[in-house]
Amino acid sequence: MSIRNPSNRVVIIVAFFLMSAILACSGTSGAVETETPQPTDTSLPPATKTPIPRPTATPVPESRAITADNAGDIKETRIIETNEVGSWVSVVAFSPVDHQVATFGYDKMVRIWDAETGSMLRQMGPHGNWGLGLDYSPDGTQLASGGGGADIVIWDSSNGQKRGNATSGGSQVYDLAWSADGDQFAVVGVQSSRVAVFSESGSLEQNISTGSGWLWSVAFSEEYLAVANDTTKMIHVYDAAGFGAETELSHSAVAGALDFSPDGSLLAACHRDGVINVWDTSNWSLVKSWMAHPKKGYAMGCKAGAFSLDGDVYISGGDEGAVRVWDARTGSQLNSFELDVMVWSLSMSGDGELFAAGLDNGTLHIFGVPKK
Repeated sequence: MSIRNPSNRVVIIVAFFLMSAILACSGTSGAVETETPQPTDTSLPPATKTPIPRPTATPVPESRAITADNAGDIKETRIIETNEVGSWVSVVAFSPVDHQVATFGYDKMVRIWDAETGSMLRQMGPHGNWGLGLDYSPDGTQLASGGGGADIVIWDSSNGQKRGNATSGGSQVYDLAWSADGDQFAVVGVQSSRVAVFSESGSLEQNISTGSGWLWSVAFSEEYLAVANDTTKMIHVYDAAGFGAETELSHSAVAGALDFSPDGSLLAACHRDGVINVWDTSNWSLVKSWMAHPKKGYAMGCKAGAFSLDGDVYISGGDEGAVRVWDARTGSQLNSFELDVMVWSLSMSGDGELFAAGLDNGTLHIFGVPKK
């Protein structure tokens, strides 16, 4: 349509400009206005100051194992009355795995005690007669005892039940020792010059002849078997694997106790004249010899011994009633206990913290380094 009237044209132009001004003021241009998206904050949240929890280390119990450094601190920690009769404790044996200790005495009974509390845990027997043979297997599961009636019993140490029987062939048992691997144990005694070697179940595997006389004590290490001859006064040493003769060691009196150090590097003999001899097993040279228990009246020297766990300390017991603690290589005395009653036997715990002494008055004495 054409617009011919000028006044109408002015009206249209004015209306046009008025409309444009209205639109400009309202912020619209005829299209739908959308909100511009804002950028997303991708930065990480600030690090927390709470520390990451770490596992708590289990405290290691302080060892009280007896050494040359603390031997002077050893105290008598407990005295246990082992029976009602008051008869002697002829032999003691500490468990290699805990603080239980076994006794065997004149009343023919074998008993197991808690060395920490003094309570009796088990009682086994009786044997046909009292004896001097008593030892735990290396794993602590079995306990072998030998009586004067030549009867040998293998006990289950956990419940006191019999696992097996053996016989020494008529001789009174004077000592008994398990092999290092626990597969065998050896028995010696009066009226026999032979070492009887039994399996862990009690079957006789070998008789080792020492020539003549009768035998007082026996000890095993991983490499060797040692026995003391009461008649010839010799110590016969055999290879522990095949029992071939290794060497012979001499002294003027029989060894009342034979003990290998735990690592097998030393052999100690506590003789009936009171002298202690220590040999180096690598070449059988004499390391040290000293008087430990002089004869006193009817007391005839030494019949009991035990090594510390590290082998640096040797403990001896004498007929005169003394327990003495020594440096195993120098013979220096580190401690002493005058009990005034004959000491029949000594034994060290498997962890080296305690040792036990069996006395002629029927008491069991426990020694150790006190807790700090």
